Amino acid sequence: MVNSRGRHRTGFALWVLFFSFSVFAAISFQKVLLPLLPGLHGGHGLIGGGDSILFHRIAADLAEAIRLHGWGRLTLTPSQGVTGNVSLLAVLYIVFGPDPSVMVPINAAVHATSGLLIFLIARLLWRDRLGTLSGIIAASLFVIFPSALNWYGQIHKDGFSILGMLLIFYSWIQVGGSSPGLKRALWMVFGNTLGLILVVFVRPYNVMLLLLSGSVLCSVLFVYYIVTRKGKRVLCFVALFALFAIEVGVADLSAHRLWVVEKKDMLLREAEAKGISWQWKTDDVVPRAMSRIIENAATVRVVNIYYGREVGAGSLIDEDIMPDSVRSSLAYLPRALSIALFAPFPDTWLSKPGLIHLVSAGETALWYLMVPGVCLAFGYRRSLPVFLLVLNALVFLTVLGFTTPNMGTPNFRTPSLTPSIISLQVSLSCT
Repeated sequence: MVNSRGRHRTGFALWVLFFSFSVFAAISFQKVLLPLLPGLHGGHGLIGGGDSILFHRIAADLAEAIRLHGWGRLTLTPSQGVTGNVSLLAVLYIVFGPDPSVMVPINAAVHATSGLLIFLIARLLWRDRLGTLSGIIAASLFVIFPSALNWYGQIHKDGFSILGMLLIFYSWIQVGGSSPGLKRALWMVFGNTLGLILVVFVRPYNVMLLLLSGSVLCSVLFVYYIVTRKGKRVLCFVALFALFAIEVGVADLSAHRLWVVEKKDMLLREAEAKGISWQWKTDDVVPRAMSRIIENAATVRVVNIYYGREVGAGSLIDEDIMPDSVRSSLAYLPRALSIALFAPFPDTWLSKPGLIHLVSAGETALWYLMVPGVCLAFGYRRSLPVFLLVLNALVFLTVLGFTTPNMGTPNFRTPSLTPSIISLQVSLSCT
């Protein structure tokens, strides 16, 4: 009981520290640092030219509409591509006025909870003092990395989406590494449901990616328990995954479609007018349903390249590679994964001066130092939860690397921190 209380105290203390740091860093970023950088500052403590400015304006307009016409104007999708985080911000604007800093406590709480979950995952992977220490380090890096200010110090979707995905994975790995039981099964159902709600709240188009990841993990677990002749666990996981698939199906039916996919004909015509000629080639390599999913992913990539060129993004990579068939898409996946894991590559770290590029290079260099630990983990800590953690990260990173040919996105760096938990544990165990 003492150890249990001690673990709870450690977790609570970490959350308080993470929350306090996030609030301080976000306020300092909005009110002190950005005003000193007129090239970046777009007003209201927000980075100019980004989504935060757009979200702020839509939230302010929605708040005014609610004041004039009542709460019937409140919706979870205030505009095309705008979701629940903006609606929540509009409610706060009604109460406190149109100042983006009112979102800081909520963003900080979400960010701190994600950091806490990384700590808890580390302790599940390595149940001793080493797991606690490595979890503290990995969670702290996630919280304090400067690139994270892009979501908890601004108005963005990433914080809610990250927390949702971590909740889902934490529930899976907790059940996967322990004996099946009612308590753990209920936790998995709760974690999956809450995680799905958070993801759908801001990124409803990520639901099918979650189903893909869940299907991969469940397939691995199913084969593993069949081979090890653990029939009870097979039945348990089949039932739990069936429930998860039903939840994802319901969420997918109720979610709005990805705007790029809905308007792809119009967007591809615009891209062609700007010199990007691309058309999907159908074949019979895979079933039609799967081919359509791959086609949609390739469409997202092409549109992202088009918009990146339109705004003059300096962080595009492989912008001339636009897979147009199932074969070419599958052939590009290894390269997509390498970009998601290791970009920006060392030869580009000092190619462009500027604070943002230096931060990106510094964070990537730190991740590079952790990579050997991930490789050594399978020798020092061969376990099913460790394998599931790495597999889950690889699935997400491969999809992100394929659909998002832009090294400027913070999404690449965040999933990479998850396997870094293992790296830290192995490195610490060798000292």
